[in-house]
Amino acid sequence: MHGAQAIRRALAVLRTVAAAPGGVTAALVTQRVDLPRTTAIRLLKALEAEGLVRADTATGYVIGSGVLELAGQYLSRLDVRRVALPALWQLANGTRETVNLAIQDGLQSVCIEQIESPHAIRAVNWIGRRLPVHATAIGKAWLASQPPTVIDDVLARLTDAAGRLPAFTEHTIVDSAALLQELDQARRRGYAVTREELEPWLNAVAAPIFGHDGTVAATLVVSGPSFRLNARRIGELGARTLAAAAETSAALGYRPSEQSGTQAKTGNHQSQS
Repeated sequence: MHGAQAIRRALAVLRTVAAAPGGVTAALVTQRVDLPRTTAIRLLKALEAEGLVRADTATGYVIGSGVLELAGQYLSRLDVRRVALPALWQLANGTRETVNLAIQDGLQSVCIEQIESPHAIRAVNWIGRRLPVHATAIGKAWLASQPPTVIDDVLARLTDAAGRLPAFTEHTIVDSAALLQELDQARRRGYAVTREELEPWLNAVAAPIFGHDGTVAATLVVSGPSFRLNARRIGELGARTLAAAAETSAALGYRPSEQSGTQAKTGNHQSQS
């Protein structure tokens, strides 16, 4: 048990240093982890040798770059599709509608996973399809989570000489100002909605999945015929989709309280543009 005890003590010391961003002295570490001073110093030296903590002459011990290396190795193993799959199945079973997972590629969203609805009339064959960012719930959910500079760049690249966005149906939003209002609504709700904007009779709701760094890693979307995904049901599906996306974000290491600065950059576009 001696080895296990030493590991637990070393982890306690490491967590104590990590909890003090401004630095912590060896004496304070000794006090907080309730260890003999010689033991605490020995553990600090061992952690320093591994790059997990760093001695700062002005502030004491601070967290070292070795922690980032370990975290990076862990985070690199996380595959958003694999991590999201349980939430996809739960959402599909709960809604009985088609559920897709998509990633963003430039001005288009690409579906990388799909669970089909058991209904005879359903949305199918989305995997691999490249979808326009402004005419889908997937794209709107991603775009609403971007800073104003990114939104402005996307709109500038999509609009034609007359300042209109590409139309796919008579319901596609082609006016940039109207789309910005949609994005503001999506930002406030936490999920985006499309109503027959890409294909007739097809509605959808989508919510962003955030990675550990606060950026959008993927988008989760529920789609189906408009007679089932009607106005009465959109709110319920939106809440379910938002909850599933939040669960997946947490599994990817996203912590909203730690990303408040990042997310603040995606505030009301109209007030900043």
